[in-house]
Amino acid sequence: MRKVRKRVPEVLWKLFGKRAQSLAEALLSLIPPATLQCRCKGSRACLRCRSSDTERMSFLLREDDPSHYRTLLNHCFVVLFHTAPSPPPFDYHSRFSQIELVRKTIEMILSENISTKNVICTGYNKHKRSSTALEALTSSSWNLLLKRVGDGLMVHLLKHSLIFMPLNRKKHHQVAGIAINDLCWQHLKNHQHSSGVPERHHKADSVFMNIDIPESSLSCHGDSTVRVDLSQENGVLSRKRLRSRACRRKRKRRKLSSQYTKSSLPEKMKSLCSCCSVWQTLQKVSTKNQINKRPMLYKLERTSSILPEKHIINSLRPNACGANALFKDIFDVCSALQPTQCTHSNDTCVVGATCLYHSLHKRLKILIRKASHCPRVKLLNKHILDQSSTSEQSSELSCSKRQVVSFVWAACMNIIPRELLGNWRILRKNISKFIRLRIYEKFSLHQCMYKLKISDFQFLSAICNSGIIRKLLERWTYWVFAFIVVPLLQANFYVTESEHGKLQVFFYEKSVWEKLMKTSIGCLKDECYRLVNVTSVKQIVSCRRFGFSRVRFRPKANGIRPLANLKSSSRLQISHSIKEFKAVNVVLQDLHAALKDVQIKAPEKLGSSVFSYNDVHRNLRNFISRVKSGSSTLPRMYMVVADVQKAYDSIDQDKLLHLMKDVIVDDHLLHQTHQIIASNQHFQVLPYINLCKQFRSHAQSHSSHSIILDQGRSRIAAKDDLHFNLQQHVKNNLLYIDQRFYQQNVGIPQGSILSSLLCSFYFGHMETTKLVPFLDKITKSDFMLLRFIDDFLFISTSKKLALGFFSRLERGFCEYNCSMNKEKFGLSFDFGQIKSKLNWSDFDGNGNKFVRWSGLLINCKTLEVQADYTRYLNAHLRSTLTVCWQGNPGQHFRKKMCDYLRPKCHPIFYDSNINSAAVVRLNIHQAFLLCAMKFHCYACDLSDICTFDSRSYLDIICKSLRYMYRLMKRRVFSMQVDPGLRPFIRVRRREVDWLGLTAYVEVLKRKQSRYNELLYLLELKLKSVTIESPDLKSAADKSNSSVLWKIKY
Repeated sequence: MRKVRKRVPEVLWKLFGKRAQSLAEALLSLIPPATLQCRCKGSRACLRCRSSDTERMSFLLREDDPSHYRTLLNHCFVVLFHTAPSPPPFDYHSRFSQIELVRKTIEMILSENISTKNVICTGYNKHKRSSTALEALTSSSWNLLLKRVGDGLMVHLLKHSLIFMPLNRKKHHQVAGIAINDLCWQHLKNHQHSSGVPERHHKADSVFMNIDIPESSLSCHGDSTVRVDLSQENGVLSRKRLRSRACRRKRKRRKLSSQYTKSSLPEKMKSLCSCCSVWQTLQKVSTKNQINKRPMLYKLERTSSILPEKHIINSLRPNACGANALFKDIFDVCSALQPTQCTHSNDTCVVGATCLYHSLHKRLKILIRKASHCPRVKLLNKHILDQSSTSEQSSELSCSKRQVVSFVWAACMNIIPRELLGNWRILRKNISKFIRLRIYEKFSLHQCMYKLKISDFQFLSAICNSGIIRKLLERWTYWVFAFIVVPLLQANFYVTESEHGKLQVFFYEKSVWEKLMKTSIGCLKDECYRLVNVTSVKQIVSCRRFGFSRVRFRPKANGIRPLANLKSSSRLQISHSIKEFKAVNVVLQDLHAALKDVQIKAPEKLGSSVFSYNDVHRNLRNFISRVKSGSSTLPRMYMVVADVQKAYDSIDQDKLLHLMKDVIVDDHLLHQTHQIIASNQHFQVLPYINLCKQFRSHAQSHSSHSIILDQGRSRIAAKDDLHFNLQQHVKNNLLYIDQRFYQQNVGIPQGSILSSLLCSFYFGHMETTKLVPFLDKITKSDFMLLRFIDDFLFISTSKKLALGFFSRLERGFCEYNCSMNKEKFGLSFDFGQIKSKLNWSDFDGNGNKFVRWSGLLINCKTLEVQADYTRYLNAHLRSTLTVCWQGNPGQHFRKKMCDYLRPKCHPIFYDSNINSAAVVRLNIHQAFLLCAMKFHCYACDLSDICTFDSRSYLDIICKSLRYMYRLMKRRVFSMQVDPGLRPFIRVRRREVDWLGLTAYVEVLKRKQSRYNELLYLLELKLKSVTIESPDLKSAADKSNSSVLWKIKY
């Protein structure tokens, strides 16, 4: 049987490759071969006496070993140093305890080199003889391991290896060896010059990831290049079909004939003329190069010309000098000399009779002249303004994609000479694809050149070398998209995403957007902002470390919303120098860590706040267990849902600062840690602040693997400094809008890392002092109150108590400047005059009543929980996708299908303590329905570039079914809760397969003409897993998923 190798975490694999091993494998590699001279005298009582690795592994890891010891050996990873000496002679005796051995090892390393960079010595206190790494390395699992490997081998391992202990499935904590972030920085220095990658993104080593073609296998002559397609679709390396032997013989004869003709010329006539030698320095552009969309996003500047003011064409004149400058900018040639006498007219140049260099210069002069005379206003009126809507809704004032494509193409036709555009139909179609991209999608040079042929560009026929022709076409096409299309959009449109359009990009003509902005700024001044002069701004920022925030506006359904960027630094001229200030969120990291500490140690100060579905799950499960009191049925429930109106903008600043004095009462010891994350192509090193010995719980969540690193850097955040930063952030929040400064008078900044916590403390104080005492006076009935920032959920067994809660919220809390949004109340019961207040209540096809709260649908009768899919109803489902056409589209497709299932795999939907068997299966079926709809949308978008056969589609679907089952099980069983209330799930693998296949068949049948063969394969597979169950039939009933069938896909 083939040995299955443990999967190495992604970060370690990209850095170390096969050198990264599990702890068990590393130990076996250090043990010498068996010998009769062993100290146990061949009694097979030690690890060395075992002859094979299988026997040694069975000695190291036994059947009766505890689970935490198995986890250590299998999921702790080790990388041995290259320069490590040979391990000492094996001795199975352990004369010291593990804690004594680790302490002696640390002190030995420090005595040898006091400035050591070994992580095991980080933060070691010589007086207390303790540290975080020492605690991790002295658990009961390590003590058991010491008894089996002996002192010598353990010391060698601690001293000469990198050790990464598991925190959870996707995180490891480095406890020994050179700090991995130093290795990442060193890796960056080796690759930064060649790759040009930003500092925070470290290019991953391609040795273990990519397949490289040796340079020797490619011809250096452009006319004999062999193109090899290394796309690994469906895991298979494919090669383009080779030409027939007859074609290759003809090509060889033509090559020999041309060589004979050239050799018959005099020697002095064989050389290229200077204008042809320019092409020899032409560099190839990678087809993976992306068109940078950033210059066209969120640009407010208006220009009188059709291109931005700083565009190179606006600085040139239509003469030889201007054409030469533009030529070098487009083709990036190294020739700075002016060509001498051209020999093309004498038919003596080896390249041909037509001079491409001079031909291009002539056309570039025409391009410069036409760009300076392009009728911008006329084109805008014809293609945009005359067809614009007269509505006052911001969503209807944007230009349609068809209008934008029409304008950009008309501008290109007016600027670029026609013979340089090639096939108009194909080029326009590619431009249209670029304009229709969603906000996070990328567009590569390969997509720009899709279906463009060299034969469409007649001016390229002057050169016989196909390699040079290809480079020319790539350079020219890249320049058209990056330096014509993108600047046209930048100069004439405000390009942004919107709240109502999900990930779709919207284009607003600049004058229309300015009117919307002025209206919004006027509303801001009337509500909670005031205009301040520059002198006041300088006085405010001169006494603090952070400056001001720039604001951009995002369209919403009935206007535009200001968004402050608190993540970027700012500059301001003070006295005679320009001072640079740190970003607001960077300075507030210490305060954020201190507030998270209060959240952990004193959760009562946040009232009924919940911060994730885990908190909701825990509270709801406890409440259901409490009200059932051993019964199998629930008493009648009364529910109220409410939402605070303008929660962030209505907070009383003075009241907030006053109550926060009781929250931050001490200094805080803060600890800096690093998190190293591996993405597809890069490493990221993320420094963040946490409380000492609490960094594990505060580690950021990422879908990819990460390494947590503690380097012992700590500092004390004084209470007075924390209060000062909070006061400056709340009372002196400065925004830079449209070349002016504004100060916030009411509310707290949105976009701050503190916003949700401050809001929770504020409303938590309101609940503790006002709301809960009021409810206690009404009755002593049991109830549950949850609040996700500003969204309230109240459940009680008493109708009187629910009515009291509703009436108290309806009156508002004047002392806290808090009032509820009347349109967002939801009640599970009717009572006289409030019968109509059911806007946040829903009914399914069977008449079951639900209340909607924070993305959940809660059954008013049984408290069963389903996912709320109503947010998908307002736009086409395609607007929620981000399609990747680059690299291996098939691999990205598979990953996306799994990603779409992940948000709906929370234990709250599948816990049988909360939901019945029918609802658990309904939740699974609905998750697959949405995933199947996204499958269709994604496949349609990919079809422009590549297509898959039905078998490939079936493999992708089957993988998503397997992934869903594994993820549900893992998340339910990994919940850390009270043993008596541990969640459990009663769903078989075959049931998940049946529910998923049924969902895909139902969705794809509506697009039957596209998926005939796939549907046949799905139905065959469905027959093989057919199960008779009333719960499954109820889950597949369309009336129970009526909302999902209203989604446009």
